[in-house]
Amino acid sequence: VSEATQAINLVPNNPDYHSNLGLNFLDGLNVNPNATESAVASLQKAVNLDYKNPLYHLALGKALLAQARPDLAQRQFEASLALDPGQTNVYIYLYISLRRQGLIAPALEVLKTAKNTVVPNSSDDLIIDREIKALEYPTQPPESNFNQIINK
Repeated sequence: VSEATQAINLVPNNPDYHSNLGLNFLDGLNVNPNATESAVASLQKAVNLDYKNPLYHLALGKALLAQARPDLAQRQFEASLALDPGQTNVYIYLYISLRRQGLIAPALEVLKTAKNTVVPNSSDDLIIDREIKALEYPTQPPESNFNQIINK
């Protein structure tokens, strides 16, 4: 964190430096759960400096999810996908943000779109299929483990 802060002090309008600082705060959430505010502030600055970078929107969305603000996270994930629609992991984060808002029908549509971004019959495809079935047939509990997809 101190190195990222020093870099920002030297070049305050470099969005990469703000993004790196925000990501450092996110990585440290296990140590300092209160770091989400700092992460959001740094990542928002990166987005403001370079709105066309989908990775900044993704990172800000993740920080907002960590703050339990899925509605604001949703906007960032949608912005990221508008800039680069091939990001399976962003569809999964968008799905999570919609589920946390109780928006099941839109969440299901997002999963169906995500399915089009993965290799058919791959492990990612099977994970998404299980979650779609759990939403379509709610008597089945969700079995998904999205970590495999979102951590790529």
